[in-house]
Amino acid sequence: MNTPYTASLNSIPSDKTAATGAQLHGHQMHTDYDVVVIGAGPAGLAAALSAREQGCGRILVLERDVEPGGILNQCIHSGFGLHYFGETLTGPEYAERFIEKIKEAHLTVQTDTMVLSVEPDLSRPPAGTGRTSHTVVCVSSGNGLQRITTTAVILATGCRERPRGAIALPGSRPAGIFTAGTAQRYVNLTGYLPGKRIVILGSGDIGLIMARRLTLEGAEVLACIELNPYPGGLQRNIVQCLEDFNIPLYLNHTITNITGIHRVQQVTATKVDTMRNPIPGTEINFDCDTLLLSVGLIPENELAQQAGIQIDTKTGGAAVYDNMETSVPGIFACGNALHVHDLVDYVSAEGTRAGTAAAEFCRKTGHGCAKPAATGSVALCAGPGVTGIVPQYIRYPEPAEKSGDSSCGTETGPRSSLNPSGNDGITGIRQEHPDTPGPEPITGTPAPSRTFPANTPAGTKQNGNNTFEVQKNCDDSIAVSFRVTEPVGKCCVTITDSGGTVVAEFPKRRLVPGETVRIRLPRNLFSRQQLQPGSSDPAAVPPFARQTETDWHLAGICRMPDHEEQYLTISVTGPLGETII
Repeated sequence: MNTPYTASLNSIPSDKTAATGAQLHGHQMHTDYDVVVIGAGPAGLAAALSAREQGCGRILVLERDVEPGGILNQCIHSGFGLHYFGETLTGPEYAERFIEKIKEAHLTVQTDTMVLSVEPDLSRPPAGTGRTSHTVVCVSSGNGLQRITTTAVILATGCRERPRGAIALPGSRPAGIFTAGTAQRYVNLTGYLPGKRIVILGSGDIGLIMARRLTLEGAEVLACIELNPYPGGLQRNIVQCLEDFNIPLYLNHTITNITGIHRVQQVTATKVDTMRNPIPGTEINFDCDTLLLSVGLIPENELAQQAGIQIDTKTGGAAVYDNMETSVPGIFACGNALHVHDLVDYVSAEGTRAGTAAAEFCRKTGHGCAKPAATGSVALCAGPGVTGIVPQYIRYPEPAEKSGDSSCGTETGPRSSLNPSGNDGITGIRQEHPDTPGPEPITGTPAPSRTFPANTPAGTKQNGNNTFEVQKNCDDSIAVSFRVTEPVGKCCVTITDSGGTVVAEFPKRRLVPGETVRIRLPRNLFSRQQLQPGSSDPAAVPPFARQTETDWHLAGICRMPDHEEQYLTISVTGPLGETII
């Protein structure tokens, strides 16, 4: 029987074991917390740490696996942490960095625990009458059934792989068919080789990485089969995992038959037309004993659905505001449970935002006043060439934020003492991928100075004498992520308001569906004075955001019917709509 690994508020046992039952190192376990984080992967651990740094006392992290770290524990390849820690780490090394911080912060982590439901408290108590609380129901072999009350909940449950049944693969049902993540766990954690002659369906990043891993372990990877006319993973993985090992990639192909009785013996790949229908006469037979499926990831959103949270059909995760709060007040979502990421560093950064927002929610409700109702929000809509926008809504700044938040302060010190951060100074963004150029600033905005090191956090000001001044909680921009629907060369990300006016443009060199596009929108775009429905007066647009370029073809507007609030449309187009596939 697996014993739950519980990090107490005082210490973490070196052998990663803890007392079972309701006793925790001689103290009765709490059933009332400020923040409960569901999931101890990179998002959940970062969220818990952020909430503690913001002053939350009682924080509980629940994890269904036997130890924290999430999917990182089986990702033994390098490439993690370049943005967050400023160095390249393996998955277990990246996880260990956070686990050590969890120990130092004396946070409680309860593993081997399955969360059954999150029961939100939809009531809003009047000022001075108490705080809003939610109930998390979970079960474990050591602690049995638990009902835990908490002010805020952070959903960091990660994602799962799309199985064979979801794509309706034809053929028999023999042994030897695995998802790529399952094969990765077999090879890296349990030491089993799933097969000797392998075909991979789909070109997601896990499948590409497993093509290299299995080759290094002595297996023969015969081919990677991709339905789309472009690969689904990062370009660097295409090069390092397929091209470097002479593994062929068949685009516009799919598996049309699987043959085998007890074990896979052969798979048939067939070319497809533009409507994804198989083309007769183009069949290719591969004699193999194993088929790996790398056909996409799905956010784990069952708990969110049970809690009545609005789900975005494009991302598969919860719809959230810019502070990662869902449609149910006090419940936040982050990481791959929100939308599937391509880099773990951004998962951690998103968890940090969720933890900070959850702590802020606790501060407001903990003093006897419920979180004030939002004064309105702007919806972000997907225009031509765009899908999967996160966040889906951006709130108007609250009056306290407009006049200056008392929690917003500064700290000073030498640059060498800074912890690495995901963004660089002023208004620019540090290079997002080591093999691609960094994003350009908003059109019309002077390019930010690059005098700061790559690790300098956002909001850094130069004081001279090699010192820094970091504005805490004073970020004047909002991170927005989305994906493109097809590869496009030189292009422009266009932001259009509900009145049809272009308010910002982001020129880009090249975008592909396998990589998440990240831009930062200045917060002063989101004010009632600057975003008026139906307004098309150029004078009402902030001067820094408006600059006309004749070589950009501005896309049309995608209106949300019956939407009572204002919205912005994000579109991607190249010169004259030209795309590169």
